[in-house]
Amino acid sequence: MSIAEEKYIVNPLKYLSYLVLAPRNMAIGILKRYNNIRGNQSKYK
Repeated sequence: MSIAEEKYIVNPLKYLSYLVLAPRNMAIGILKRYNNIRGNQSKYK
C-alpha cells in the first residue's frame, strides 16, 4: 500500500475508532472517579 493510500484509508479508521472509544473511555474514567470519591467501595475494584 502506498503512503497516499494509507493516508486516505488508515487515518479515517483511526479517527472513527477514536470517535467511538473516546466517549466510552471518558464515561469509564468518570465512573471510576465517582466510585473513588464514594470511598473505593465499587464492584470494579
